[in-house]
Amino acid sequence: MFLKREDWIFVFSVVDYLGRIKYTLFLGRMLQETGIVWKMRKKSIQGVVKEISFRKLLYPLLTLAATLLVFLFVPFYRLWNPVKITSFDQIAEFYNKERNYVDITWETLYYSGYHYLENGKPVGSYYYALEEDVCYFVILLPEQTENQAEVLKQVHMTAKLVSGGKVLQELIKGMAEDLGWTAQGLSAVTSHIVVNGVNDTLFQSSLLFGVTILLAAAAGFTVGRLLLFIWHPFYYPACRRLHRYGSVKSHIRQINKERREENQNYGDLTVTRHYLIYRTKYEIQIIPLKDIFWAYKYSVYHRFRKQKLTYTLRAVGRRGVMVIASEQKKRDMDRLLEFLEEQIAGIRIGYKKEYERTAKKYRKAEKAKRKRI
Repeated sequence: MFLKREDWIFVFSVVDYLGRIKYTLFLGRMLQETGIVWKMRKKSIQGVVKEISFRKLLYPLLTLAATLLVFLFVPFYRLWNPVKITSFDQIAEFYNKERNYVDITWETLYYSGYHYLENGKPVGSYYYALEEDVCYFVILLPEQTENQAEVLKQVHMTAKLVSGGKVLQELIKGMAEDLGWTAQGLSAVTSHIVVNGVNDTLFQSSLLFGVTILLAAAAGFTVGRLLLFIWHPFYYPACRRLHRYGSVKSHIRQINKERREENQNYGDLTVTRHYLIYRTKYEIQIIPLKDIFWAYKYSVYHRFRKQKLTYTLRAVGRRGVMVIASEQKKRDMDRLLEFLEEQIAGIRIGYKKEYERTAKKYRKAEKAKRKRI
């Protein structure tokens, strides 16, 4: 659109390279230099949070790198502020300086009889102007041509200066035959630069700029959030929710102590003396056992990704905290539900509408309580 083909190839090759390099070595060294422990203890919840947050940094960092490359290669300022052509010899001058976006007014344009095609469909028309003994070809939108009038007067346009290439040579050849000239003769007095007014560069550049800004903002926010979790693991959502049951630090100390003991493991879920913990490479969730009042499983068939049946467990607490463990084995979830039923008095096992209504009441009560606080 705005970049040449080789520029886009370079952009994607750089992004691909960033994805292939072992970025963990660089960030690991950076974190060590700033005092953050790189060798994280597996028995520590803080270490687990840091490890998860660090692992999730890759994609937002790549997104930030890609948006930076877009800002480096796409001349947004030039797109929004095209240079004004006051004399026609400036066309070649600005083109050679790569100031390709121009504001120009033609006194007279003549219809060439040829359409400008994109993907085999006519989207504009070729006109030409004779200025200072040079023939310039101009591509106009249908609404600018007054139903393909033979002659147009005082045509003002913003456009991009592009090289005509093989398409221009074919156009010159066809027009030479129509006019009874030789292609060499017409080519000798024709500029190789085409003034292309078909692409709405203002709309396209504004759209690209808006999307790039949104992606950069989202990626920047995500990076900042993950770095916060690395520096201060207690701010991680799973840790922060523990404040509903008292001191977060006290709960984390207790969890770390219990995780060093012998525990019950069911797939990605671990049951300690007082907590249910769900942990994967990219996530950790925690809920105190005494808060769980409802637990159930349901099946999910992955038709497109893995084409297999897995199970998701939901353990719902009275204080609005929930553990959702996806892609688990049925055997593990059956054993876990049996264990929870034995260990937690009054727990409801299995899905019922009645239990769902109760869960909603608990959530509303918790929200109302937090608002009062």
